[in-house]
Amino acid sequence: MSITVNKKYYDSLSGDDALMKRHVLFGAEEAILSSVKDSIRGKAILEIGAGSGRVSPHLQALTRHYVGFDYSPAMIQTAKALYPDTPLFVHDATDMSAFKTGEFDAVFFCWNGIDEVVRSDRVRILNEVYRVLKADGIFVFSSHNLNWKGIPSYAFPDFSYSSTLVTYVLDNFLGLVAYAVTVLKYLFSKLASKGQAALLEYVSDSERLLLPRIYIRPDAQIRQLYLAGFQRIEAIASDGRALTDLNYDNDYFVYYVANKDAKRAAV
Repeated sequence: MSITVNKKYYDSLSGDDALMKRHVLFGAEEAILSSVKDSIRGKAILEIGAGSGRVSPHLQALTRHYVGFDYSPAMIQTAKALYPDTPLFVHDATDMSAFKTGEFDAVFFCWNGIDEVVRSDRVRILNEVYRVLKADGIFVFSSHNLNWKGIPSYAFPDFSYSSTLVTYVLDNFLGLVAYAVTVLKYLFSKLASKGQAALLEYVSDSERLLLPRIYIRPDAQIRQLYLAGFQRIEAIASDGRALTDLNYDNDYFVYYVANKDAKRAAV
């Protein structure tokens, strides 16, 4: 269900949205690219969830062997308008059979795109990334942080002050529903020591939608990566510093850098 609802949201976004046209990197992305660029320069790079192409030009600058995709046709249409010479197309990350096993030296999945799918599809994506990577290939992605101290206060909705009674009631009702569900799921994840939770976000920009997005503790995400076959996993705060006991709850998203286990891949 989350794929359908979340995809509907991204397909509804306007190509004129200034945020969609930004190509500025986050601190973590700058730090990661600075660290790995020499090892992947000229190599085969795949970008999942390319969106409107925010990160695409930075990756394409490293190699002629770049390809990117997104499951939203609207996002890809916007990206192609901005970067007509960049190889971008519509595709689903849960089934990357269009790509050969061991085809890429690096795979990037930025801006928490992996959190837009249900949990079972998250595992499928990790397995597919592992498959298409070469032995010892690099996987870089980000995910919402369930340890973030801003939960659940961030979810409290801005009250609608529409002059239309129906809009006023509906927007406020749905916003409060999303907040209540988020609080309950967050508290349950704490009490039951759950490593991840699907928290709701209400958006009313174009269509009134309740979007489920996965939030996961870094330790749970690292464990999930190990189970998928990755090794040498590093968690990085949004400002580019290593994630530690001092800053583990500062950011609402965390970046991860992992390598495909060359020994396991050879078995």
